[in-house]
Amino acid sequence: MAAPLPRRVTSGMSGLQPLLEGDFYEGAYGPSILLVLTSREAVAWLRSIFDDLARASIGAVFRLDSQPRVAIGAALTALELRRVEDTPTRHLVQAPDGTFTWSCTADEWQTASLMLEPLLKQSGHQYLTSETDDDATIEVSYGEDHG
Repeated sequence: MAAPLPRRVTSGMSGLQPLLEGDFYEGAYGPSILLVLTSREAVAWLRSIFDDLARASIGAVFRLDSQPRVAIGAALTALELRRVEDTPTRHLVQAPDGTFTWSCTADEWQTASLMLEPLLKQSGHQYLTSETDDDATIEVSYGEDHG
């Protein structure tokens, strides 16, 4: 099994606004994970994670929920991003302990990165997993009101 991707540590960040705020909830179309990016810097940061996963060796793992400046609600136990060789039947799978594992090939991580590119210029959201095939839908949002 490949080594995990390096943890993105940003020194001197304590007390700063999170780059990403996430939570799990029952949406209109079923279970959903909402990842709210708080700035354009955050959009670029998440894209760089997806780009790193696209270049990573097969089996590489990145724990999004354990990163500095990531605030995850209690309803979302853990969110693990994984690089796989072949396209999985389900990209997002929830384990019995509540942990979610999001698995994609290099090309799929690259596509996810490109889907975030418009958020560098304007507010909006993207759905990155399937509401019918996966255990939850991942929605990434920037500049929208989720109050």
